[in-house]
Amino acid sequence: MNEEYSIEIKEEAENILEVEIIAETYFGARHALETMFQLAQFDQFTSNFIISSDVRITDKPFYPHRGVMLDTARNFIPVHNIKTMIDSMSYSKLNVFHWHMTDSQSFPLKMDSLPGFAEFGAYSPEETYNQWDVEDIVQHAAK
Repeated sequence: MNEEYSIEIKEEAENILEVEIIAETYFGARHALETMFQLAQFDQFTSNFIISSDVRITDKPFYPHRGVMLDTARNFIPVHNIKTMIDSMSYSKLNVFHWHMTDSQSFPLKMDSLPGFAEFGAYSPEETYNQWDVEDIVQHAAK
């Protein structure tokens, strides 16, 4: 997948910037927007955002796989926190979410085919994931 992009920021007139983004794919364009947001800073003295007015960047990921591995087998993390982490991956242009959900230390996944595993394998009854939690997280990540 091509994630390359170029972004050019230039001053058209006083206090008017023109931003040109060129990308072949949605992912490249999203990376360019993230780069633009990273270039902006809030000036607390004037209560305005400032951004350089003479910028040209061409960039692409060095590695095709840039991800996060979340280990909820050893550390239970609530569903809403997992979703927040997934949403924040784009800030660093990460593209792969690996969820290590079960292990010999803990089995917090409730499954109809293995009903006792979560009952005896989770750290507590409150620290488990069910089928709908998993489906919800997978659908959230696919957005």
